[in-house]
Parts: sequence; structure tokens; C-alpha cells
Amino acid sequence: MLALSVGAQSGTRTMVAMGDGTRLETFVHLPDTVPAPVVLLRTPYRFPGAGVAYHDAIAAALTDRGYAFVVQNLRGRFGSEGVFAPFRNAVADGGDTVRWIMAQPWSNGRVGTVGGSYNGYTALAAAAGAPQVQAVVADDPALDLWAGHRGGALGLLPVFWLYLLDHGRWPDDAAKARASDIPDHGQIDNMLLGRDEPFWSDYVTGRVGSTDRSLRPDLGAICAPVLTLKSKSEGWEDPVDLWQALRRTGCPAHRADHRLIVTAEAHTYHLDQLATGGTDVTARVIDWLDRWLRDVPSPPTPPVLYRPDGAEAFRGADDWPVRGTEMSWYLGQRFSMVGNAHLLSAPASGLRRHVLDVDPATMSPCADYPRRTYLSQTLAEDIVLAGPMRIELFLRATTGQAGLSVQVYDYDAGRDAPLSFVTFAVARADGLSADTATQLTLETHSVSHRFRAGTRIALSLGGSACGYAEVGHPAGTYEVLHGTDAPSRLVFEAVAE
Repeated sequence: MLALSVGAQSGTRTMVAMGDGTRLETFVHLPDTVPAPVVLLRTPYRFPGAGVAYHDAIAAALTDRGYAFVVQNLRGRFGSEGVFAPFRNAVADGGDTVRWIMAQPWSNGRVGTVGGSYNGYTALAAAAGAPQVQAVVADDPALDLWAGHRGGALGLLPVFWLYLLDHGRWPDDAAKARASDIPDHGQIDNMLLGRDEPFWSDYVTGRVGSTDRSLRPDLGAICAPVLTLKSKSEGWEDPVDLWQALRRTGCPAHRADHRLIVTAEAHTYHLDQLATGGTDVTARVIDWLDRWLRDVPSPPTPPVLYRPDGAEAFRGADDWPVRGTEMSWYLGQRFSMVGNAHLLSAPASGLRRHVLDVDPATMSPCADYPRRTYLSQTLAEDIVLAGPMRIELFLRATTGQAGLSVQVYDYDAGRDAPLSFVTFAVARADGLSADTATQLTLETHSVSHRFRAGTRIALSLGGSACGYAEVGHPAGTYEVLHGTDAPSRLVFEAVAE
């Protein structure tokens, strides 16, 4: 795998031997006073936004507060020996690294782990491999990438992520579209990466119900309090799965100590901001480390804090998703012969239909698939969402199968344009008939969002999704049915103010 050259890592470099003798490149940043509590970050990344300068900035923020900071490159990455194997070796290697840290003269024996995205996975894995870990901060962690499979559609996030590791950037939309259109999914790695990638082969062949290359079987071994951060972006529910598993079936000693913070910012935003000055959430991250690694008292907080998009203050809850009052918005007719359609508070009478003509041979799943947008009436009051949405659709198709994607937006009624993205879902349906309606249910990932008074709820429905195979094949006509005889609708629970 390509190792990008972006400058020399600072800190004291050492090679730390794992249990099998493989040595991993490790950089140690020390505060003015030692021995000290230690924060560990294990990573496969080193590119603009997640490279040397990023690590050095985090090191400065932590050493200024009296922490030692250790950054370790994973197997096969940069100066580390071995072969990089995604979602393998992290529990054993993380545990070996923690035990090495505890034996160093600059360590006072108290170790915490931090990381976002894949680094969130390695932070959790190290805690699973070493019961000595006393605190974890996991920002949008991935437990595995099996959640890329949504609604029967094969998610291409794992191969896009491998491309990111190779090139330091995500593939462009043209490359994503080509990958989405390859019928033989086992060849997507060759097309995009130029090689056979065992991880991709495992992903494709074991995509249903697999626990291989997953941290989920090891969550019960994590016996440290975990602060989980969940953003609005991405599509996985891994942070929520983690939170629920730790609270309900995790190590009994800390089930009541875990905390979840849900925000509307981008993927790993808050932990990244630790390197650039911080936010109110990164302040809570520091408080978390101080509490568990330095015995600094902190004010009590509810198990869950969530802040809807656009809100200034956090709300507290006992669990996530937050229960509320069910609301339904039913698909309705178009405003005119072209353009947008209605979202109604009750289904229109009878049976009506909207037609989507899909031809993958002439359309790009990342650009110009046909979509239909449904708009609610202008909202008279704020509506707060703190969980997932569900879309129930009644379909007919000339193809026998259909691929669908649904996106939900806040819609600016004054500008007649989307205001902000809220959430999405994709699905593949088989066994469809051109004559008989089939009900298909799509569920989005959970978010914290406020639909403000004066805006509209917008649902955009299309025949494909960028980054998903098996969506939009084959060419044909999809009929979305609605009305009392086929009550297609958007459903969610609104949380009281």
C-alpha cells in the first residue's frame, strides 16, 4: 500500500514490538512533567487534514494539559512493519501497545485512547485488548464496514476508503459511478485500486451477517468508560450500536458511566477541532479525559446529550433515539405537470402514481438520475427530530426489481431551494410486479435535527444512489403509488420542545 510522504513526524520515534515480533512506528510527545497520564491514538492515516501537522497540533493541546500523547502507525502503514489488514490485528496490537506504554518511565500507568472514524475503531479495539485502559473517546467510530450494506444494496464505502488510504483523497464522482456500474462486484477493487484486495473480497462474499473483520464480538471486553460522539453525516449507525451495546450488555463495572453526544456537525468534526482550538464538545472531551485519567471532578451529565441542527443548547435524554410523537407525511400529487409534489398530513383519496423512468446505460448514479421532490406545507412551528426516519413506499416496476434512494432536506420556502441536508436511505427491492403493488420500507440513520418554523420538509426520491451497487439496475419504469389505497409516507417521531 502506498505510503504518502508528507513530512517528518515530530515527537520521539521508536519501534514498538507487538506480540508476534512485528514492530510498529510510534511517536511519543511528552509534557513538561513526567510521569504523566497517557493518551493513545493509533492510525492508518497521514494525509492533508489527518497527517503530521494534525497530530502535532493534538499533541500540543494535550501536552499543554499535562498529558503524554502517543501516535502509532498501524501495521503496514508508513514506517510500521507488516501488512495492513483492515479490521484485523487492532485488538491484539492495541493491547500490546497499551501494556508497552504502562511500562515506560514517562507513564504514570493511566492510559486513555482516542480517535475518530477508523481511529475510533482502533481506540475501542485497544480498550478491548487491554483492560488497563481507563477512558475512551470514540468520535463517529466504525465497528466494521458491514453497515455499508443498506436495504439490500451493496455499499461501496470500503473500497472508496481503501482508495483514500492509497491516494490521500476520495475518488471523484466519475470513478464512483464506474464502480457502481460494474456487474461483477468482486472486480471493483481491480478497477478502482488496480489490485486484488482481500478486504474487499471478504466484504463482498461475506456481506450478510458476517462478524469477521468486526469489533462487535469484542465489545463486551471493553471495561472502560466510553464517550461516543455521533455526527449528522455518513450513513452508519455504528456509534449508536456501540452506545446501546455498552449500556446494555457491556462490562457491568461501567454500564452507567458511558456517555453519548449527538450533534449536527460533519464526520469527526469535534475531535478534529481539538487540533485547531476546540469547540464546546472538545471541551467535554478534555473534561472526560481529566475525569477518568486525572480524577478531576466534573459536573454530572445525562447519559445522552443531543443538539439539533441550528440549536445553541444541548438537550439531555436517558437513551438514544429519543422517543416522541409519531408524525406522518404522505406523498401527494405534483403542484403542476412538472416540478415538485406535495407531502400531505393525510393521504389523498384513491390510488395515484408517479413514474420514474430509469436507464443506467445513459445516466450516472452520481449525477443525473431522475428524482421527484415532495414538499410539505410551510411549517407553523419547529419540529425536532432525534432519531431515524422511515419511508414506506408502494411500488410497481416493469423490471421485477428496483433500486431507490431517498434524501430528506430542510427546504427554504422563501428561496424555493434546499436549505440543509438531513438524512438519507437506500434500498433494493426484488420480486416487483408491473401490476401489483409491493410495499418497501427504508429506514434512515438517526440524526439530531430541527425543522424550523417557516421552512418545509422535503423528500427527494430517485432511482439510484452514488456509492451503492445494485441500485438502479436494470433499466425500466418504476411507479411510486400513493393515496388511501397505497399510503406511501414519511414517518418519524417528533420530540417535544
